[in-house]
Amino acid sequence: MSDFTWHLMADERPTNEDARYLLMGNGGGMYVGTISTLRCANGSTTFHIPNHRDGYMVSNRIKAWAEIPPLEVTA
Repeated sequence: MSDFTWHLMADERPTNEDARYLLMGNGGGMYVGTISTLRCANGSTTFHIPNHRDGYMVSNRIKAWAEIPPLEVTA
């Protein structure tokens, strides 16, 4: 299984709009989301999180992120 590489949102933001991300909220909550094509006026990245009550989360509410690697199954 591949390892996750965590990145602090304050240092860098994800750019791959086709990838899925594991997101850690500022309060410690964990979410799975994708980058939304929507952008905030202040330049923040917006994430679509289907299981979140609002459906979207702005980057200033996220502490860290990691790209979820594709599943590699070996026989």
